[in-house]
Amino acid sequence: MLIKVIKPVVYLVIIINLVIAISYKRKSKKTPVKVVASIVILGIGLFVCDTVYTHRSFSSVEKAVEAYGDNAEIIRILQGENSTYVIMDNEGTVEGKIFPESSGKWKLPDSIFYGTGREYQDVKINIDMSTIEINGEWYILVTPNDDNYVVADVKDSVGTKFLEAENNKNEKICYGYMEHKPKDYWISVNGEKISLD
Repeated sequence: MLIKVIKPVVYLVIIINLVIAISYKRKSKKTPVKVVASIVILGIGLFVCDTVYTHRSFSSVEKAVEAYGDNAEIIRILQGENSTYVIMDNEGTVEGKIFPESSGKWKLPDSIFYGTGREYQDVKINIDMSTIEINGEWYILVTPNDDNYVVADVKDSVGTKFLEAENNKNEKICYGYMEHKPKDYWISVNGEKISLD
């Protein structure tokens, strides 16, 4: 991706200009306008590039995942009504991300307009619940935190059908989808009931 190459170069130019500006200040000289202007323009340019990059659309969820993380390996894809939940191994960490879909185009999950969720974590398990506020779809990912703990017998208060997959360590993970999260929602893993309100 071109933006991933350009960003470090722009950061380097900004840092060099900041060093020049600081050296002028230490010598009690007036900082040249060109130095200050380049810092401001490059800073604004970085902000605009990040905003445009985050809000780009992709023709497939696979292309969106590739843009999200070059090293992200897709474990499973769960298609919702207006979004796609991708469980991926991103540089050794298993994570689930929602890629919003509109008219057959997918957006990156980094947008501040989309995500919210709940998370439960203890010594044995990690439960990650994610949603897109604009349409209310919920995705649930249950992963082990302990290498010796096996995630099994996953149920919840609404009867979600949990699917199974294996992560990069050959550990079983479970994931599911529900259109809306009810009040007093709970999930049970290996008979242990956990409230996630």
